Amino acid sequence: MSLKKKDTAISLASVIIGQSIFFVCLTLIGRKWGAEELGNLNLNLSLGMFIGTIMAFRYELACIQDEKEKSYQALTHIIFITATSFVFLYLIANIWDITDAKTILVFAATFILQQASSLYLNTLRKYILIGLIKISANLSFAISLIILINSDNLSSTFDIYTKLNLAITICIFTLILVKSRTTKPSFKFLKENFKFPQYTLPATILSSALTYSLPVIIPVLFGPVTAGYFAVTQRFGFFPVSLMAQSVSGVFRREIISTLNSNNGNLLNTYKS
Repeated sequence: MSLKKKDTAISLASVIIGQSIFFVCLTLIGRKWGAEELGNLNLNLSLGMFIGTIMAFRYELACIQDEKEKSYQALTHIIFITATSFVFLYLIANIWDITDAKTILVFAATFILQQASSLYLNTLRKYILIGLIKISANLSFAISLIILINSDNLSSTFDIYTKLNLAITICIFTLILVKSRTTKPSFKFLKENFKFPQYTLPATILSSALTYSLPVIIPVLFGPVTAGYFAVTQRFGFFPVSLMAQSVSGVFRREIISTLNSNNGNLLNTYKS
């Protein structure tokens, strides 16, 4: 078994289109809001993605399976784990009176839930739908920015992006959950997939700390304007990395699982492909 050319092409195309639209968004923000707003946006996105990545303790990786039923069961558990983590962190933000953290937590929750839903759809090989979700988030952001620019209402771009992602996340899970039967969370799932928080989570924390530390440190050391220029440079510079991580790796992971379960000895062909 090798990577299907059609699936790979769809995944690559969707990421390229989605990222290209996001680059347009960065251009609009830089020209109208200024470099300082770009720095703030990148800072909040980085914090939100970091928190979101560890919010489900990497149990979301269990969403990619060879069987639809197991994948859906994992997805329902991720909703429960994310909701529990969100409530806990939100209470801490309230106790410490960290106002800005509340929006970041909402974005973090939408980020991990969208990641989990993409892995579920990956199990179903719904690559076109995955691509549409990625594109719709950035396209709606671009349209919103254009409307705000024309109306001279320059609101916080991160707040706008968070609200749009929240709406998209609600739509995704409404479509998924309505068409599937409900399953109750159980500790059995946590026990069977404990390898993810045990091994993958520590590695993810270290890796994410390296990836997201610069957008946090640079505003502190050099100010928000420099952080804005860095934000654009980082997004353009890391585009080849995100292209592989968000597209080919999803198809690759799905085919690897199928190859392992089929036990046909074609694992090496998948790697070569």
